[in-house]
Amino acid sequence: MAADVRQALSKAWETIQESRFAQSLGAAGQPVPDRADRAAERFVELRSTAARYGHSLDKRDRDDVGRAIRRAGEFRAYAVGHRAQAADARAEKALRATIAQQFPQLHDREMTGRRAVQQEQARQAA
Repeated sequence: MAADVRQALSKAWETIQESRFAQSLGAAGQPVPDRADRAAERFVELRSTAARYGHSLDKRDRDDVGRAIRRAGEFRAYAVGHRAQAADARAEKALRATIAQQFPQLHDREMTGRRAVQQEQARQAA
């Protein structure tokens, strides 16, 4: 019977050490407890460590998700601004085309004035 207990204890401890969480739980490289009551104490310690480790993962995941949600909100705001700017540019282009058709002289004067301002700005920048 004692051999069966030792074998079951050895198997249980081997299962824990083969786990990918053995290192983080502090079970890697630890010898098999020599008595069942010590093994039970060690299993309880590992369980509480696992609970704390899981809680910290949950907290980090929650923080990461919160940051991602905030960044997504920022990007949505940027996208709204860019869409509005693109709509304004399209409306201005359509308005310029309408002005060019209906009032060609006004359009020519506006374009000449715009070119003069751009050239002056280019000279000042250089």
